[in-house]
Amino acid sequence: MGRRALQLVKGGAIALTSLALLVFVAAFIARGVTSANGPDLEPWHTFVPRELTVAEMGQSDWAGYLAEEARIFAEMKSAVTDRLPVLERTPINRYFAGSRIYPPRFAQDWNRSFEIAPEGPTVGAAVFLHGLTDSPYSLRHVARRYSALGYLSIGIRL
Repeated sequence: MGRRALQLVKGGAIALTSLALLVFVAAFIARGVTSANGPDLEPWHTFVPRELTVAEMGQSDWAGYLAEEARIFAEMKSAVTDRLPVLERTPINRYFAGSRIYPPRFAQDWNRSFEIAPEGPTVGAAVFLHGLTDSPYSLRHVARRYSALGYLSIGIRL
């Protein structure tokens, strides 16, 4: 390949790379603009409860943590569930108390911290963290497996 052809290939590669970068940046900016112009956040997106401070956590125990969790959920019910606009009271809204998927309606609210004790002697403990992501999974199925193996399974709602 001649020197001229090599320069053309190099120039074409630079042009294509620049174009691809420009398209990416434009798409990124467009996505930011459309996100900012989206619908308003719902009450469950903006509710921020008062949480335990580090010092309060250091002075507390598991029962205290569960009591604080209950207080936060009661506060959320008062601030969000009890004040839902009529249009948000739908069967698929998990914050609507009349919904079939409203977590407190179940015998066990798996959106809360939980313990599953083994049926026989305890051989250890397994701790599961719930609430680190936006996923709707509580890891109860994994906790049940560990419990069947003799572990005290503790799911902590963060």
